[in-house]
Amino acid sequence: MSNMVIKLGRAKSEKLTAKAAAALQPVSPGSLFSIDTRVPVLRSGDNLLYVLGSPLPAVTTVPENWQQAIAQFTSYEGDFLLIYWDNAAGKLVVCNDFLGFQPLYWVKEAGAICFSNKTSVFQGEADLAGWGAFIAMGHTLANDTLTRDVARIPPASLLVIDADTLEITDRCYWQFQPLSRTPTVAGVVESYGAAIDLALDSYSGQAQGILLSGGYDSRLLAYMLHARQIPLAASIISHHDENLDADARSAMAIARQLGFPFQLHEPDKAFFSSTDYLQYLQVSDSEVQSLYLFISQLLQFIQPGVYWEGILPGFTLKSEFASQSELQSITIKPFSHPLWRAAESAFGKELAAEMWQAFSQRLDTESARYPDSGEGADLFRLANRARNRIAVNPFKVFQHQARILTPGMTRDFVQTVMSVPTAAKCHEQLYKAIFKQYFPAALTVPLVHGTQIDLANSSRPADYLFRLRVFIHNQCQQRPRLAKLLLQSTKRSGFLPSAFLNAAELLSATGSLPELTASADTDEKVLRLRFYWHIWQALRDPNGIRIAGKSL
Repeated sequence: MSNMVIKLGRAKSEKLTAKAAAALQPVSPGSLFSIDTRVPVLRSGDNLLYVLGSPLPAVTTVPENWQQAIAQFTSYEGDFLLIYWDNAAGKLVVCNDFLGFQPLYWVKEAGAICFSNKTSVFQGEADLAGWGAFIAMGHTLANDTLTRDVARIPPASLLVIDADTLEITDRCYWQFQPLSRTPTVAGVVESYGAAIDLALDSYSGQAQGILLSGGYDSRLLAYMLHARQIPLAASIISHHDENLDADARSAMAIARQLGFPFQLHEPDKAFFSSTDYLQYLQVSDSEVQSLYLFISQLLQFIQPGVYWEGILPGFTLKSEFASQSELQSITIKPFSHPLWRAAESAFGKELAAEMWQAFSQRLDTESARYPDSGEGADLFRLANRARNRIAVNPFKVFQHQARILTPGMTRDFVQTVMSVPTAAKCHEQLYKAIFKQYFPAALTVPLVHGTQIDLANSSRPADYLFRLRVFIHNQCQQRPRLAKLLLQSTKRSGFLPSAFLNAAELLSATGSLPELTASADTDEKVLRLRFYWHIWQALRDPNGIRIAGKSL
């Protein structure tokens, strides 16, 4: 995905970094619309249409005027961002997808409005609610970012802005409303298949790959595409420090079962001390906690072409919580959590308390939008964790290399599957019902979800023995005396500690942050938080990222 910066209005922007402001160019002499972009553009006379993501169907023509643009844009499905400039009328039309997965951020100033698909082009002080959410949840909440006054545009937004007056007309063109009748398994599969077919009709003719794991989401997608006789090549990441690599083991078994060629990618154990990791932080804007996550290094394995991935089914076809209250008690770190003591050491007690307070107020506001039920918890996770944490990778990172297609990105599918009661989706019941009814062979290979290995309908003794091996291995990792008794190694095979956490740059007092003392006893959680803060600042530095002797 290419970077894009747009400024509308006469005044100089105080929020754009000097580098971003200097790169702006007017689209025509005397125009109030200036842009720096490598995004493909469609032209019709002096009118321009910028297309990001994968709208369904594919966009091939430019509207004649801004009125026609607003009539057309809200009909598109898929993940997308459409920005149309009507030169004669001096109107800018902005429209994003109905779930807001394709990122766009904006700043409103006196005399100027600026947009970008990167938060790092904007400068400013820390957003307290954004940083509070980052600490408590691992990602930002709602439309907040880590930078004050920089906001993400809401899902299903249609904006019309007059370049001369900067008057904004905006509306939300879609909101979820449950169906009056509970959908059947057949209805869910039919809607999911229609969404896949729409994507296939729109983006065919290129080499197609799938990001395949041992879990539910990509497995269903693989079988759906196989049923449509789509030739796929699978990319599988070895999770060598989890469950004896059970995830990759099952993924390879599925690829062999379906006849997909596959490539097993071995992680670089020193990845989190490398410039490749710094590149990931740069393209992702570092708006989520990413140290030691396998997904952080997937970018280097993505090749040009089309890749299918299953983020949306993973947040809609299954439910994990019976209520919002349960979700928050499990997934949000309260102020009594040790991580907040680390935040006090990293940022100072006063600033950490302000972050928690600002986040708590924002959380109350966001939570009030959904009922305190299983269905409410599902909607909260889709709007926040899916959009602000997981979607960063396919729609901000991987799109630098390839076109990413996410099946189910239609309003009909989301309306259908989110109308299935939570009770019917807990413990992967809906997934298993689909597999049993349509793809029974999928259940003959163990399903891996986190630390759980579900043998499903496997009858292979080797699978039962492997699960026993994994159980013994995990017990030995937690109990050294048991490991010694069973002659098992307790040596972990995961990533090496990041050298960046030992960088002198993390210890210095900067702004309101206190100076840290280098010590072997320094809590790593403190250093992690200081690392993320350092990267947030370095992304806005004209000299780029410089840490531990590496630069980008």
